[in-house]
Amino acid sequence: MARIRIEYVRPRHGGDAYGISPDVVQEVALTTGGIVVPAEILTIGAAQELSAAVPPFVAPGGFGGGVFARLTCLDGAVVVSSAAAAPAVTDATGVRLEAGQPPVMLAIQAGYRFAFREAAIPGRLGARFTLLSNASASSPAVHNVPGGTYIWSVQGTLNGATLSLQELGPDGASWIELETMTAPGRKGVVVGDRKSVRVLVTGGAGPVGLNSDIA
Repeated sequence: MARIRIEYVRPRHGGDAYGISPDVVQEVALTTGGIVVPAEILTIGAAQELSAAVPPFVAPGGFGGGVFARLTCLDGAVVVSSAAAAPAVTDATGVRLEAGQPPVMLAIQAGYRFAFREAAIPGRLGARFTLLSNASASSPAVHNVPGGTYIWSVQGTLNGATLSLQELGPDGASWIELETMTAPGRKGVVVGDRKSVRVLVTGGAGPVGLNSDIA
């Protein structure tokens, strides 16, 4: 899963409907009611997600430019559409954002929304993380796994057990299931950046010799 933060800002000087200089100071924009719009944080998966509708903003004064949406990817990677009344986005049409990159500024219009989808991150070259080694029970978590696309492999005698590959969720307490296996094999998975990952072993009649990794 990926996370994105949406804020509305106005350059104090410079900037127009076509863009904003990275050197100008940005300030939080006020709506027509003089209210600061709180940042919106969305959790994005494979299904398309829409942002809240853009509110109307106070007209710029002095040397102020127009209001822009400032988008920051907090975890993983996303693709985002241009603002529209009924937006849609694909890997081919969206702007790609990854965690750790600087925020991007996109033009907006009152009542419009952005569409988001999670984007895959290529696995880090040579990265391999052992999750189970000759085990018969669940693994401890492996922390700070670089985000990307991995192959999850499972070997051993499962004896009816189910193995679940899980990623620690944004709340830092709940685990999100990425994939499951009930027999030895391999599956492709996408892991968010700098995530904690574990294998949960449940059921069965005493699994033995379990080995598992992502690479």
